Formats: sequence, C-alpha cells, structure tokens
Amino acid sequence: MDITGSSIGNVGSTLKFEGSPESKWLEKNAYKYGFIMSYPKDKDEITGYIYEPWHYRYVGVDIAQKIKDTGETITEFLGTPESQ
Repeated sequence: MDITGSSIGNVGSTLKFEGSPESKWLEKNAYKYGFIMSYPKDKDEITGYIYEPWHYRYVGVDIAQKIKDTGETITEFLGTPESQ
C-alpha cells in the first residue's frame, strides 16, 4: 500500500514523504499493526527496488514483529529469489 500524509499535502509516491511526521511514526509503529516497509533505504540490491518510504505491506502482527526483530527486509525474510 502507498501511504501519504497531510504534512506533505497528501501527494502520493514521493520522496517528500521521507522524514515527514507520518513517515517517522510509521517507522516506529507500523510493525505493531502488522505493516513492514517494502523497500527500505540502501536495500535496493536485496529488494530489486529503489527506496520507497511510502510503500508498506501488511504481513500480520506476528510476522511484522519477526521481520523487525531480524532487521531483514521482507524479501530476505521470505527468502524470495531477489534475496538469493
């Protein structure tokens, strides 16, 4: 899912989202609700995509907690071909 916020005028899919209050909140709390950032910064060689601070995936609370605890990307955690 792509997320935006009122602090950046609700524009979508933009690097303006990085560092916004909404982005900072998501970085600290999204996993608590089952969401993980799909394409983290400096992980494009692993995910196959450039950094997208607005792009999150719902994986469920338990899996999101496990991914957060490992420090891996969702790609690494799931062992998808891009990570191998």
